This record gives sequence, structure tokens and C-alpha cells, in this order.
Amino acid sequence: MPRFINEIRRKDGTNYPPNTLTNIAAGIQRHLREECNRPTVNFLKKDDPTFDLFRKSLDSRMKELTNMGVGTKVNRTDPVLQQDEEQLRNSGVLNQNTAQGLSVCFFYNCKLFAFRANDEHRNLDVSQFSINYDHEPGLKYLEFKGRSCKNVQGGLKHKKVETKNIHHFEQPENKRCVVKVYEKYLSLIPYSGAFYKRPVEGNVLKFSSQVIGEEKLGGMMKNLFSEAGIIQLEGKLQIIRV
Repeated sequence: MPRFINEIRRKDGTNYPPNTLTNIAAGIQRHLREECNRPTVNFLKKDDPTFDLFRKSLDSRMKELTNMGVGTKVNRTDPVLQQDEEQLRNSGVLNQNTAQGLSVCFFYNCKLFAFRANDEHRNLDVSQFSINYDHEPGLKYLEFKGRSCKNVQGGLKHKKVETKNIHHFEQPENKRCVVKVYEKYLSLIPYSGAFYKRPVEGNVLKFSSQVIGEEKLGGMMKNLFSEAGIIQLEGKLQIIRV
């Protein structure tokens, strides 16, 4: 095991990042426990002398790789700032007058409901959204009911993790009121099924029955930025809620 952890490489001969070595060790440990009936195997238990040499070798190799700069680059996402949002609007990329411009719903799904994982967008259903009325303040509100996703899958592991249930009240004097945006979009698509429909090109408010594909969804924010002429830095884009 000490020799293995020092010599293991990717298929192209490059080094694995330090944390990946730990994951590989954990994978071998899991195999020994589940497939080889060795439930007591614990490579990383500090007070177990059985694998003391392995732990020292792993620790040494991880430090060596860190000093070499392997795995030290942190993948990060570039935030969408307030001025970026203004440019998206001023350029006409986001607007409420065309079906293409109502891509603002994708933007707001990220900004207001904190959608991050691609599966949250891909599995989104129209029935998760509703426009309701609250008599107390006398205002309409947008309600979003979350379902299972990458981080909330239900079952025993996530039994105490609540799915999203978010309300946004209308702002009658605000031209960018999100309730008005979603109300218009929801009135133009079927009451159930995939949330993201293909917009009909041109200055019309009409959507096709076709669903926007996974690849298109994955590059949606990047495409919006490109159309608005916003310079993009390296990394994916995410929305900062402000």
C-alpha cells in the first residue's frame, strides 16, 4: 500500500491531486470492507498501528504533491455583479417583451431560488411554481416548491433536510417585479411539464412545445453574457443574490 500510493498516476502519467489520493484509499478500504468481508480495515485510524506506515507514506506524498503545486488551483465561479445585471437588461438580452427576453426567468431561478446544480434546472417542472394572493397585505406572490435534487435527495440520509419553499411578494410599482415576470411566462407555457420551453425567435411572445436541452441549459448564463457583450473571466458563472 505505501508503494502503491507513491506510484499511482493517471492514465496520461500525470499526478493525482493530494485529496484524490485520500479518496482512492477510501475506495480501496470500502472494497475490502464490503466485498472482502474485512469490516475492521481502517487505513486512516490514527491509533491503529496496522497501517501506520501507509498513513505516513500518504501524508508524505500529499505534502510532496502540494509543494509541487498539484491540486492547489481552486476552481471557482465568477459572480454576476449588479452592473452585469444592468448590462444584461440595458442590452435587451433580458426583457419582458419577447419570448427570447423572458430568459430572465432562468436568471431569476439562479438569483432568487439559488439554483446551482444543472439537475435543478433540468428537472424543473412548471407545477413547482404558482402565483397566489395573500389577503393580509393584499398582494400577489410567487411561490416555488422545491423537490429532490443533487443536495436534497430525501430518504434517511436527508430526512431532516427540508426542500425549498420560497415566497416572493409582488412590488406593484417596480417595473422589474419578479411576480409579473413569472406570471407572464407561466401564462405562455403549459401548466405542467418541463419549465424551460424553447422561445420562438422574433419579436413575439410565444414558446415552442419543445424543451430546452441539457447542453443549452448548461451554457445559458454564458450565452446571455456573450449576447450582452460582457467580458467573461475563467470559470463558470454564478448569481450573487443582492
